[in-house]
Amino acid sequence: MELRSAALHDAAAAGASGTGLGLDAGGTGTRWALSDAAGHVLAQGSVGGLTALMMGSEVGREQIGAVLRQLARDLRTGGMPWPRRVVAGFTAYSEDPPLRARIEALVSSALDLPADRVCVCGDIALAYLDCFEPGAGYLVYAGTGSIAAYIDAQGQMHRAGGRGGLLDDGGSGYWIAREAMRHIWRAEDEQPGSWRGSALAASVFEHVGGSEWSRSRDFFYQLRRQSRNASPPSRLRCRLPEALPMRRH
Repeated sequence: MELRSAALHDAAAAGASGTGLGLDAGGTGTRWALSDAAGHVLAQGSVGGLTALMMGSEVGREQIGAVLRQLARDLRTGGMPWPRRVVAGFTAYSEDPPLRARIEALVSSALDLPADRVCVCGDIALAYLDCFEPGAGYLVYAGTGSIAAYIDAQGQMHRAGGRGGLLDDGGSGYWIAREAMRHIWRAEDEQPGSWRGSALAASVFEHVGGSEWSRSRDFFYQLRRQSRNASPPSRLRCRLPEALPMRRH
């Protein structure tokens, strides 16, 4: 995947002639920061969640527009200088020129900027370039998902993982919760009622509403069908540390 290194560099250098706005867009929330010519943060905040997957439906696109318009209102309310350029890193975005153009159009419309003043990239690329110059290091990220990334001196991105919880993302919050539930129910298959002696199982079952299989099933599968962007297992991760250790393989 070749990143638009020149575009990213130009957008990041927006401070040379004014303020720049950075967006870190994720499923649970979108963080933003406005900086001046010297790179000093003038204001920062957060709005609702955004992912590139939302571009796949009319409802999702409307939600993206609504969140971006809320961001514009927040900027105006704060009385800050209006950004001259925007760099937006989106979760679940892979370099795709037509998709990028559609997202950039939404951002530029909401923030009343020309489209060529907006640069959209993946959130991992944005994180990498915040930490390193191209070719200078490796980024390993583990949150709801997980990925390792390297951008070489030519702007080519190399990656491992980051394919989503259904395929991979080992060590991520989603993976931890899924493996916890798998461990609990495998133990129940082997020895029914064993969950009563497990702090892990007791904590998870309290969170999903009971020890019946129907509770776990609905938590994982029914909620996921209700929303394409939902990730029910990731909601468990905050409940697990006190219940571990789990059996290691």
